[in-house]
Amino acid sequence: MRKRMMITFLGLMIGSTSVAALADAPSSTVLWDKPFSSQPQSLANNTLVLLLITNDDPFDVVPGGWAGELMEEPIAEVSQQRIGLRDRLATQFLPTGIPSSLTAGEPRNLPPRAVVAICNSDYRLLSLCVGIPETNELSALIEDAEEVQTLMGIPNDDPSELIRELAERSAERVGRRWQQWIAQAVTDIENNQADEAVADRIDRLGQRFEQAYLAEARLRFGLSDPEDYTRLGLLEQHVSTRQPWCDSMIPLIANTDLRQHYRKLIQPIWGHPPVDAAADASELIDWAATHIDQAATEKQGTFVLSLQSPIANAMTQKRGQDQANDAGKQNRVTKAWDRVASSVQLHPNREVNLQELALLSRAQQWPAIDIQRPSMARYIFVDAAKPTPLVVHVTDPPGRFAAVLQRSKPSTKSKLQPDAE
Repeated sequence: MRKRMMITFLGLMIGSTSVAALADAPSSTVLWDKPFSSQPQSLANNTLVLLLITNDDPFDVVPGGWAGELMEEPIAEVSQQRIGLRDRLATQFLPTGIPSSLTAGEPRNLPPRAVVAICNSDYRLLSLCVGIPETNELSALIEDAEEVQTLMGIPNDDPSELIRELAERSAERVGRRWQQWIAQAVTDIENNQADEAVADRIDRLGQRFEQAYLAEARLRFGLSDPEDYTRLGLLEQHVSTRQPWCDSMIPLIANTDLRQHYRKLIQPIWGHPPVDAAADASELIDWAATHIDQAATEKQGTFVLSLQSPIANAMTQKRGQDQANDAGKQNRVTKAWDRVASSVQLHPNREVNLQELALLSRAQQWPAIDIQRPSMARYIFVDAAKPTPLVVHVTDPPGRFAAVLQRSKPSTKSKLQPDAE
């Protein structure tokens, strides 16, 4: 098919085949709406929403992103095969990659990644896949969604019944090891359903199945080095690569509100928290503006942002273990970072996630910073006397920045300073 003949320059550079290329592609025929927009009430009961989630820069992207045109052929062909589907299938696009404002102005969301989720009009999750589906794969995805929608419409006093029904369906599709993991997860949910929040469930299951999936992927694709995670990302442009993970997850997370929980679902796949350009960070932006104004008045002052660590990916843990072989050195470094943490507490400070940092940097119109190189950022120091924040990375010498903080006079803490944090 046309889509599978598209080979990207990226794929040639990395040494693996990618479906992300577009060669002589036609103009777009699919209208990609904003994510989670309301559906017409007249069609609400029958509408299916196809939500395309990619790791494109959320602040610099065309509708559909890198994957939009690749989705056109499957959508058109499935719509031809299934009469009436076109009128009740809404297509929406959600880019959630790391913006270039946090990567030194360079686009680094490579390899291109995509998730396709099918929801009902209330954005309850019905089915999902990772990668760009072929026509038959998209047709199967929609059929699965319609089956889940039918089961959800059957009155039932037992909330676990839907989970059991879908677990039986998935068990017929996956190998024995995945069957065992699904069965154990169903038992755990039934035992803890009353006490476990949905977000906690998705987080727990996502991490558990991610470890299982990566262990299997190492054997399946001959992956051994942390750098192989890039190759796995390319392979995941094909739906079959992560299909066992999707088949195992969906019985346990079907009927969840994707508007509230898509971040937890996407994070283990991307390997970092997704960044949504439409998210709200107004409280943090107001807090930062207050301290910047205070510091400007006092002619000096600093506030500190502590960046939450991204999730540890199983394929990159070995690198960290190798770097920690010298226990004595690590102990000295740990003590030095402890001194930095103590100095941070003398200044207005906040812990922020990737999305909050992206929105704040955009609101403050900072020059591009680099939170990834030479290693992940640990702190961001904002000095009123300097136009660009100072980024401190985990591999930087901590003593130097402890001294910088000690020399810097803190601005007066305002009522917005979260001392309890």
